[in-house]
Amino acid sequence: MKRLTVLFFILISFTTHSAELCKEEFQNIGAIYQITNSQSDGKNTAQQKTLQLWRSPKQVIYTYSAQAVSEQWRLLSNQRIQLTRYFDQFERGIEYQAADMPDFKQNANHWLSKYQMIAPSLLEQLQKVKSINTGCTENIVYQSKQTAQTQIRLNWNPHYQLPTKLTIRQGQQLTVWELTELITDPQKLQQNHDQREHYQLTDYADIGDNEADPFLAKMINQGFIEHSHSGFYNADGDHM
Repeated sequence: MKRLTVLFFILISFTTHSAELCKEEFQNIGAIYQITNSQSDGKNTAQQKTLQLWRSPKQVIYTYSAQAVSEQWRLLSNQRIQLTRYFDQFERGIEYQAADMPDFKQNANHWLSKYQMIAPSLLEQLQKVKSINTGCTENIVYQSKQTAQTQIRLNWNPHYQLPTKLTIRQGQQLTVWELTELITDPQKLQQNHDQREHYQLTDYADIGDNEADPFLAKMINQGFIEHSHSGFYNADGDHM
């Protein structure tokens, strides 16, 4: 009886530790995605690019490797959302206040659409197909209704609160986002969050007074100054 009691407490301890581990990885994690765009008729060569996500409890950073651009979304104490766009090649950044983003709704749904790449409203509109339960690597498969103009199939990991694969088909256009690597090493995560601390920042509202700045002039000409959309899509196929 005593042996059974010991085994019971060992099992409870292991289960609790596993749950805490999953929770920790949900809050602090890096994720590398490969994005493939192609035509379903096969006439055009598939194009691939890489997107990195780096997340801590109150912020998430997207790094677009092909453009050497990173976007940091932060949840402020007043529950507003702040965007800072970093240009890693120049070690410069532009800060956008909430008022500078008139088409971005400041609410919990939009914060989560950045933080976990999929808005809760999208999950609510998709149909659950099946669930594969393997602990922290559990996947729930969702898909859009067959009558939807945009066809979506989503593999969602509820422990990490991240997609592992997303397929979007709009006519002949096929886009596939696929998770290729998860990073939980605390040192690597901290290095990524710290590497831009020394960048020179410019407030978006002050750009008009600094157009002579060669860096800002170049970014304006290349169309990088206006805030842009990132991440995944909603149920209608629009950027979130």
